[in-house]
Amino acid sequence: MKRGGTATEVKVGLLVLAGIALLFYMSLRVSRLERIKGEVYHALFSSVSGLVVGAQVEVAGVPVGRVEKIGLEEGKAKVT
Repeated sequence: MKRGGTATEVKVGLLVLAGIALLFYMSLRVSRLERIKGEVYHALFSSVSGLVVGAQVEVAGVPVGRVEKIGLEEGKAKVT
């Protein structure tokens, strides 16, 4: 059996590979932007027992960030 359209198949294959590469590149760019553009908030608490660095921060049940640092300021726990 003779196959026709081999050149077309190669072109389609290259186009699909280029699309996958573009999606991969864009996902890397977006993930970097999220880390760079993020805002940093600080809050003082009288007690943060059980809270650890890296814990997920949620607002109304929606994940909005992570605890980056826990320190002491003015006799209270400062969470960043």
